[in-house]
Amino acid sequence: MNKKPGDHGDDLAEFKELIGSEPSPVDEEISLDSIMAEYKYESVTKRRRPPSAAPVSDDTARLMKVAEEMKKFARSAESMRQEQTPGTQRVGEQPAEKYRAAEKAETSPEPLGEKARGGFEEPFAPELEEAFFGLPDDFQKAFSPSGDFVGSGSMDEDEPSEHARPKKSILKALRRHLRRKIEPEETTPEQACAKLTPYVAALRLRAAVALFLFLPLLYITFAQPYGWPMPAFITYREQPYTYLLVTALLQILVMLCGTDIIARGFSDLYHLRPGTETLISISCLASILNVLSIVAFANEVKTLADGSQLVNGFIGFLPYSAVSAGSVFFGLMGHYTMLNARRRSYKTASAVSDPDIVTLEDRLWDDLSGFSRKPGGTAGFVTRTELPDMAQRTMSFLAPLLIIASLVLAFMVSFGQGKAYRFFWAWSAISASAAPFGAMLPVALPFSKVAKRLEHMRAAIAGWSAAKSFSEGTFAVVGDIDLFPGDMVTLNGLKVFGRYSYEKVTSIAASLLAVSGSGIYRALSSVSSTPSGGLRSVTSFEHYEGGGVGGEIDGDRVLLGSSAFLLRMGIRLPKELNIKNAVFVAVNMDIAGIFAINYIPDEDVEAALHLLERHSITAVLAVRDFNISPLMLKKLFGIDSERLEYPPIEDRLALSDPDREISGRPAAVLTREGLTPYAESIVGGSRLHRISKINLFVNVISTLGGLFLSFLLAYLGTSEMSLAPHNMVMYMLLWLLLVTVISQTASKY
Repeated sequence: MNKKPGDHGDDLAEFKELIGSEPSPVDEEISLDSIMAEYKYESVTKRRRPPSAAPVSDDTARLMKVAEEMKKFARSAESMRQEQTPGTQRVGEQPAEKYRAAEKAETSPEPLGEKARGGFEEPFAPELEEAFFGLPDDFQKAFSPSGDFVGSGSMDEDEPSEHARPKKSILKALRRHLRRKIEPEETTPEQACAKLTPYVAALRLRAAVALFLFLPLLYITFAQPYGWPMPAFITYREQPYTYLLVTALLQILVMLCGTDIIARGFSDLYHLRPGTETLISISCLASILNVLSIVAFANEVKTLADGSQLVNGFIGFLPYSAVSAGSVFFGLMGHYTMLNARRRSYKTASAVSDPDIVTLEDRLWDDLSGFSRKPGGTAGFVTRTELPDMAQRTMSFLAPLLIIASLVLAFMVSFGQGKAYRFFWAWSAISASAAPFGAMLPVALPFSKVAKRLEHMRAAIAGWSAAKSFSEGTFAVVGDIDLFPGDMVTLNGLKVFGRYSYEKVTSIAASLLAVSGSGIYRALSSVSSTPSGGLRSVTSFEHYEGGGVGGEIDGDRVLLGSSAFLLRMGIRLPKELNIKNAVFVAVNMDIAGIFAINYIPDEDVEAALHLLERHSITAVLAVRDFNISPLMLKKLFGIDSERLEYPPIEDRLALSDPDREISGRPAAVLTREGLTPYAESIVGGSRLHRISKINLFVNVISTLGGLFLSFLLAYLGTSEMSLAPHNMVMYMLLWLLLVTVISQTASKY
């Protein structure tokens, strides 16, 4: 048999051919199923069937004989391997491993890719399964489905078998299974929105409560340095214990409002993947430990280095409860802002049942990456929206370094200067500076602004991952419906010529336009009495570069296009019929009718074209309407025709093909026709990417700068007052204000 197992297309046909070409007499009692059973055995064991005696009528006996031969061969090969001593070899003999390899090369078929390395990936043909599983149970137990001989009969169970699968490979497969990456379960935007809505509402309530607790703590921190009025029983100088208790209690209450942030921070630290939440959690922990250390070491700091005496030893150390609580509150706000932006996107994406999707495709046209729009489902939109953003990935890299640096620098400030009691104070100050107020806002704030604007445009982008894609494209494929959505193309009138009736002209014109995919079909079908079910069959359909289409309808050759197209096809038209933006119909080279078409410019489409032009996104006209051209758009919308690309007819048809497969998950979902949501999503995603990068840069600079300044002031300061909490709060608020102002520009385009 020439074909190897796995190379055949139809097992049944192959075996019928084999039976028909067998030259030797075959026992009449041998059935087709028995031969298939042998072929099944041959495929599973990866060996050619050894030659046997003349066929017998008992299929069971034949297969038993083959099994016994295989057992004998396995025992002989194993015994030879055991007799061989490492490093010795008798003359004329091969080592067991070499013998086994040589035997395998002689008797085994050629490897079949992955199938030759262990088991078939595809099931056997139904005929083979029926033949195999129809045999007695002894044979089904003798051969494992994976092709490994498990042994039966006289073969000892303890005797090693060449064909037995090693335990090591089983453990290796188990490890691969446990380590394999499990993709998150995809949900629809409707389900994601329904799940997020109550959680976002709860986050908003908790953020309001946290703000209510954070403002008094902020006032207490600023009151004493700036001389603001405050009850004497809370002042740090008069009642230090009360002051520490109140500030620590307010911080703990704010932490309870952000329980999910604190819990996730310590959980990520436990799993050795710290991030922004971990920095916030460690800042809170260090702040509480600092309060305890102030109480524990109060008597040791009553006398300063210059010998001066303080009224109370507590004055030398101030708690950083306001800084840590501020990090929790603004972290909670960042979490709420991000989830609320996602909720807006999911709500918009689920507004209609069949939305359009926007994707970035590499080498889409002219070896350039560009955006395309086509109808499609929202599969993958939720998963892509919830991918980690750039800020999260950056902080996952910086967080371990910042945590280690805060501990090392605090050690230098305290133990390095012989002042061990200052460790928790220094660690609290340095770790608080490593968790700035804007740590969770670099992407959340601009995403919220862009998502809110796109919601009004009935578009939604898939978060940071989509924003990165929108920053890489250079052009956008624009179709007929994008330029003239809805009723922007209307039919002004119809004139028929000769013996042709109104119904026939409209019918054949509608049939050609429907096949061509031109936007004119919508205008014609809206006023035509011919329903879509009455469209005629079109054969030999083709597009012409000159601006028209043609095909065979009921045996007549029909051409449809502009006046210039019919003139190029050799059809003469009266001078009075030279009308722009008209559709001419010719049957068998005779003019049959003319449709007057009116194109109404849409102000939103005009704004979208100028929006793409301002942001250097080229509009590639993949239109099927032969009347639409760069010159026409320049006249209607005032757009520079040199900024538009008008590909050849072959490229236009390929780019606008509704059946063209698009790889990748959607970057945006559009629930409205027209170029406006399309252009808004592209430019909005690009702006989100740019503003987020600027915010992240500002955030990293503020973090590293705060870390360095905190260490410097703590190490070189003559007094612990040199690193006052209110100064650190002011420092963080200024950087937060900068991030907020920059984020406001994300939706200004």
